[in-house]
Amino acid sequence: MQQLRRDFIDPPAAFRGAPFWSWNDRLDPAELVRQVRDMKAHGMGGFFMHSREGLETEYMGPEWLACIRAVVQAAREEGMHAWLYDEDRWPSGMAGGLVPARGGDAFRIKMLTLEEAGAYPQDTDSLLAVFAAQLQDGRLLALRRLSQPAAPQPGEVLLIFRREISAPSEWFNDDTYSDNLNPDAVAAFLDITYRAYQQQTQADIGGAVPGIFTDEPNIFAIQGAEGRRRLPWTDALPQLFLARRAYDLLESLPWLFFDGQRAARVRHDYWWTVSQRFTEAYSQQL
Repeated sequence: MQQLRRDFIDPPAAFRGAPFWSWNDRLDPAELVRQVRDMKAHGMGGFFMHSREGLETEYMGPEWLACIRAVVQAAREEGMHAWLYDEDRWPSGMAGGLVPARGGDAFRIKMLTLEEAGAYPQDTDSLLAVFAAQLQDGRLLALRRLSQPAAPQPGEVLLIFRREISAPSEWFNDDTYSDNLNPDAVAAFLDITYRAYQQQTQADIGGAVPGIFTDEPNIFAIQGAEGRRRLPWTDALPQLFLARRAYDLLESLPWLFFDGQRAARVRHDYWWTVSQRFTEAYSQQL
């Protein structure tokens, strides 16, 4: 009871505040260490080292890692917790643009897009499938897949499905978010971020470095294709879907967007497969 009373009056680090500590501007190890000691003096038990807007030091570069080492050492000396943070802002998974830069389009996030049109598309580079459909109030009345350019019959509209790569964004350092449904892209993220931090802080993991914060990794942080309907995509999805659900996803794409006899099953199986893939590619590797 006396120990509990002492801990209540003077809590150990694990029971004290640990703020998100924004790292921006040009980082200086001495200034960061000064702030660590100032947080300690004001009762904080730790902090999360969080890259934010305005950062001028190269993210995950030599100077950044030198700052990490200096701050972890100061936290150890002060009996504080130096929590790592695994991304340049958020969502986690792109390593501040280093992941898509390493793998090119294979590592960039993708989307399935739908366009309704009256003529067969001239640009066929990104085509997955084209269907002629009869629609009524968002419901499929009739459907046929086109294997070659053809005009729709009276009462039909063409449904054009494409595999598209997200447009670049300033938020993602002028690249795209990463394809977290691609295990190789996630492996690159772990190599660039987690293994780098492991090498820098190995002796303090579980002590001064109690853990690492991951922030909203997802499969749909996309840019572009505004005005069209979109869903998550990755290049291996058709083969994976066929292996696990035992029918052709490309033949079933319209049911993802329109109501009708097969819609419930196709949507269930699509999201089931996507969820499995994200779990295996991202969460299990992490």
